[in-house]
Amino acid sequence: GYREINIRQFTRVETKIYHRGCVNTAKWYSNGEILVTGSDDRTVKIWNVGGSSLENIKLSHSFSTKHEGNIFCADISPIDNNLMISAAADGFIYGNYLDRSSVPSVLHQSRELIHMFSFDIENGNILYTAEDCGHLHRIDLRVSTLATGRKERLISDSRLAIKAIAQNFVLG
Repeated sequence: GYREINIRQFTRVETKIYHRGCVNTAKWYSNGEILVTGSDDRTVKIWNVGGSSLENIKLSHSFSTKHEGNIFCADISPIDNNLMISAAADGFIYGNYLDRSSVPSVLHQSRELIHMFSFDIENGNILYTAEDCGHLHRIDLRVSTLATGRKERLISDSRLAIKAIAQNFVLG
């Protein structure tokens, strides 16, 4: 039979987090005070929480991306906190520098939707992708652009959609 499980009750908190479309990704930056969100409106927003309460949240950055599809993953680089990376249904991963008004650069292009990416636990210059076409790529961000031969390695070609990535860091 079933056991009765006590679940802590959640309370609704009104916040100033908003997009013009469904929010598909919300990722806390490592310091716990920055929240990165991406949406169907193809924008990425960076929020400064400034404490332990979402009631004090303030919009820090907001920008439209070059994506032509819904954004499913967005995060700030653990190596360069001015580099914001986003992935979307259009199959592209773009890098945007927050402190410059430069054009976003293509970091990776897939045949289909990119569900998510994840930075390598031990090396923040390495990015892994989870793609609808069944590909799992390992991308080295230290090579400057896709056009000059970004160092990529196809790790898996399962022919089934890969929707998530999980890494397990084990101390030896």
